[in-house]
Amino acid sequence: MDDIVLPKMLTQSFDLFIEPIFVVSKDSRILHANLPSAKLCGFRTNDGLKEKYYEEVKSVLFEDESVIQGLRLGNGKYCTLR
Repeated sequence: MDDIVLPKMLTQSFDLFIEPIFVVSKDSRILHANLPSAKLCGFRTNDGLKEKYYEEVKSVLFEDESVIQGLRLGNGKYCTLR
């Protein structure tokens, strides 16, 4: 598994947002999640999500396999850039 290191300035910037933000690898490993995304998944802190795969996070966000597969393929159907 390749170690992907996110710049601290980038993760600190994401932490300032009130919207949920996930940064994930191509193989669906969560590299960073801000506090709103952690709370959306039922965690008190974002430490519970870091380095986990979608399948390991017991949340309704990741229950639908077609959504997970779509995110993995990066087809843009479930995530769009503004």
